[in-house]
Amino acid sequence: MNPQNPQTCPLYPCFDTLTGATFKRTQAGHITFACNACPLSCSLNPDLSPQTPIETLYFQKMRILNPKPLPWNDCSEIIKTLKNTKGICRQSILILSDAQKKQALKIEKQDNNQNIGIYSSLARDLTIACAHDSHLRPPPMSIVLLVKNRKIIGEMTQKGKEFYNGECEHECILPPIGFPELDPFAKDIASSSPGIMLDTWLRKKISMSPTDATLLIGLNRKQESRQQ
Repeated sequence: MNPQNPQTCPLYPCFDTLTGATFKRTQAGHITFACNACPLSCSLNPDLSPQTPIETLYFQKMRILNPKPLPWNDCSEIIKTLKNTKGICRQSILILSDAQKKQALKIEKQDNNQNIGIYSSLARDLTIACAHDSHLRPPPMSIVLLVKNRKIIGEMTQKGKEFYNGECEHECILPPIGFPELDPFAKDIASSSPGIMLDTWLRKKISMSPTDATLLIGLNRKQESRQQ
């Protein structure tokens, strides 16, 4: 893929940060998706229409990359950091097993809500389920993007839906959100809020207050390269 022209990739935008992609803000304050480091080949199917669901693009990309989770033997610093993060409930942190990750993915797909953030977090080497309250700092970027024909046309803000150029027909995408507190220990960090069905399932797995919210955080190891 030509890094100077990412739209030559038929999977663009896939809205996942696994291969070095980032969400950026333009001078006008609009969110864009930049994937300069993606290694996908230009030989991908060029006939995908703009109406192709972003969820379909994401899973096609993951099939091509075929990431193999690396074992994470010591995540004590990550757990310690989470427990010391204001707003994260110390007693509500669970490292998901491979079987639990597969079950969580199956459940989230049933919601059909294009929650790319959850799909991303479950594809990482380590996936942590936790609960948080209202004291957790604001997310680094909007947790809901408004998209039309695979183009970001707005975002959800505290004031409601904010459209960039007057368009209003849209679908809602939940992108992977960074978790800055864990940047020293991992890469490709992806967090997101689960859909209703997965949230219900997670609440049965972790001890939490009914007023708290669930969150999934996925991370990849920094030290070792991923085997393709």
